[in-house]
Order: sequence, then structure tokens, then C-alpha cells
Amino acid sequence: MKYHVHSWIKWWLLLSGLIVLYDAGYALMRPYTLEGGPLFAIWKPYQYYGTVDLIYSVDRYHAGDRFCEAQGICNVVEVVLQLYALHLLNSRGKDSREAAGVLLAFTTQAFTFWKTSLYWLYDIVGGFSHTGHNDIMTAVFVYGLTNIWWIVLPFFAMLHLGTLIWRCLQRSPQKSA
Repeated sequence: MKYHVHSWIKWWLLLSGLIVLYDAGYALMRPYTLEGGPLFAIWKPYQYYGTVDLIYSVDRYHAGDRFCEAQGICNVVEVVLQLYALHLLNSRGKDSREAAGVLLAFTTQAFTFWKTSLYWLYDIVGGFSHTGHNDIMTAVFVYGLTNIWWIVLPFFAMLHLGTLIWRCLQRSPQKSA
């Protein structure tokens, strides 16, 4: 059976994988990625972002808060699985590998969706202790609009991939008792 995975999903798997890997690099290589560290130049935008989302802040790092690092570990797992799913999806002429790619891509998008949702909920139930200090423009444009894609695009990818899985299950032969 041929699976027609939308090309935007494949591009999303690749692009988001690269962005998430960059993010994980910042989190997992601190203090080397912080100002004064040998890798700071590569991750300089995080100096500003850490003032917007305090989970990424230098102060939280020095206070021993390691949520950012824990998320970084999740990010590495997410990227490895996404890139493997992408590899499987591009396995021409090998239906079983492509089917596994659809299932793995669905799983990674569910992972991304819920990881990001948890991240936002963590801030919300904490009384916006990580982002509540921002003015409305910064909250919307720097935090909200840059992060919402990690919920919206995985959600729509899950809808498409889930439909492919559902159709496959509907076509599979039923065994009678």
C-alpha cells in the first residue's frame, strides 16, 4: 500500500528536527553556551530569549533549575526519532518501512505536541512564573508566535498521519473467531 504523506509534513520533520537540535544543544551544553563560554557565539540569541522565557535564563541555570536540560534530553530523543521516521517515509518501494515511518512520524508528532503543551501548562499553572513578566508585545510575538507552531503543526500532522493509519487499519483483513 502506498502512503501519501503530505510533503509539508516531511519538510516539518526535517526543519523542526534541526531547530529542536539547536535548542537541545543550548540546553545540554550549558555553561559552555552561556555568555563567556566558548560556544556562546553560536547560541547568542538565547541570551535574549532567556529574558523572555525564564526557563532558559542564566539565573535559573545558576539556581540549579534543570528543567531546561530535561527538556533538552527529550528534544534529542524527539529529533532522533523524527529523522528516522523521515528516513523510513522516504524508503521508496518498501511498503513495510514506509508504514513504520507513518506510525513513527505520528508518534513523534504526538510527542512534540504533548511536550510543548506540557511546557505551556507548566507555566500557566505556575502563575506564568516563567513568562508573566513580559509586556504583551513580547509575550505574543517573541514567546507565543514562535512557540505555537510546536503545537499547531504537530496537531495537523497527527490528523493527517492518523487518518492514514486509520485507513490502513480499515483495509486490513479481519479474522473471525
